[in-house]
Amino acid sequence: MIRQTIVVATVLCLCSVASAAEPPKLVRSEPADGAKDVKLDMGVLRLHFDRNMKENTWTLWKSDKGEFPPLEGENKEPWRDPKTFELKVQKLKPNTAYAI
Repeated sequence: MIRQTIVVATVLCLCSVASAAEPPKLVRSEPADGAKDVKLDMGVLRLHFDRNMKENTWTLWKSDKGEFPPLEGENKEPWRDPKTFELKVQKLKPNTAYAI
């Protein structure tokens, strides 16, 4: 199995529960931001935030830093808990940078 895909997980817009002076921060992603040894059939991209988010309100944008990952199905219920967002992804292409 080729493991040379780079996944960049930068979230540009997700709404936090409370309006705060500081916007929500992505504290961790799985696979990690900038990882180069990602399995092409990883299946799920997980994003972990520093605070509870509104689970029914979210938007993802395509970034100019890479390709948008190929999503699996509609990802209708991507929240696993108030701080963890999961995207089901299709098989990735080798030697490709993905960005959200």
